[in-house]
Amino acid sequence: MKQEKLYYLDGLRGIGALMVVLNHFMVSFYPAVFTGEPSQINSNVFIEQLIAKTPLNVIFSGNFAVCIFFILSGYVLTYKFFRTGDFFYLQSGAVKRYFRLVIPVFISSLIIYFLMKLHLFHNVEAAIISKSDFWLGQYYRFNPSISDALYEGFYGAFFKNISTYNGVLWTMTYEFYGSILVFACAGLVYKLKNRIVIYLVLIICFGKTYYLGFIFGLMLSDFGNSADVKNIFHIKNKYVNILLLLVGIFLGSYSASLDTDKTMYHFLNIYVHYFSDNAYITYHLIGAFLLLIAILNLESAKKFLSTPLLRKAGKLSFSFYLLHLGVLFTFSCFLMVKLVNYFNYFISFIITLSISLVVIITISFFYEKYIDSFAVAFSNKVYKKNFHSNDGNNPIT
Repeated sequence: MKQEKLYYLDGLRGIGALMVVLNHFMVSFYPAVFTGEPSQINSNVFIEQLIAKTPLNVIFSGNFAVCIFFILSGYVLTYKFFRTGDFFYLQSGAVKRYFRLVIPVFISSLIIYFLMKLHLFHNVEAAIISKSDFWLGQYYRFNPSISDALYEGFYGAFFKNISTYNGVLWTMTYEFYGSILVFACAGLVYKLKNRIVIYLVLIICFGKTYYLGFIFGLMLSDFGNSADVKNIFHIKNKYVNILLLLVGIFLGSYSASLDTDKTMYHFLNIYVHYFSDNAYITYHLIGAFLLLIAILNLESAKKFLSTPLLRKAGKLSFSFYLLHLGVLFTFSCFLMVKLVNYFNYFISFIITLSISLVVIITISFFYEKYIDSFAVAFSNKVYKKNFHSNDGNNPIT
């Protein structure tokens, strides 16, 4: 079976990384768009509360973006296996996963450690100005330890859900265990006649956790790429796919922090009251699932997401994701504190955000080139040297 180039998924990953970055800038400098609290308004009461209570906030819905990442992982990691039926892709993927992730992760923790040792963090003073004491002002108020930073980067982020130095590393535990989960489940369900039953069981088991995203991605990969099963997610009607896209975006904008009882989302709160205290996780995962179904079926969406700029953003996305908090809490906070002495708050924020994005993109370019790409090559080398048979049948990819 011919393998489709998944450039559009790179583009989607790039957009997701930007959403996470915008999320952290907004919660740092415009906290009211998350909480809806009038006391935290920094520019315009009407606009900030409107954004907080409507789907406009999906632009910086970081948790929704993370859910998209998890579904993409489930899909991409099993794509070649379901296309070829070759268990080599499951075996090699499982072995290489830790080695592929650990190098950029531990270096990112180390960078934060050195930034702290150099006293370059300005988030506490910036939080006073931005009124984001509940988030921006809570980070990095401890004495850094090189052993703790190394422990987090090599072990804690993956196996203990520790993200003290680099806050975004909370996702690494899910990413690592979720990856192993999909490799194991892909081998389990392969060519089973009624494997939809297995998927339903998995959905019930992981329904209130982020691991549901990996199961969703696995399902899409299986039904979309396996030759022995009908693709139940293939929808030909363009308008149905557009509807799924819009519903997915709406669910992705469900607030993780706002009381939604008095908003347009109130009808979704039956799930909150009867089933889960973290309903936003489920809604964001379902929204991401519907979004990806629509994208997989809409050629226009694939074409847009495959543009060179978005593909490049996707290539840089992991580096972008790992590095942006270090820039935000040091350079961006410092710049914002200085600029508000000369410009109004909104103008200061726009200047800070614009310059910060340039800085993050620039360092992400070099990080991807020298660190992230090295991690991919290193994981391949580890597998080839220690686990790969020398029969020549399976190329290292």
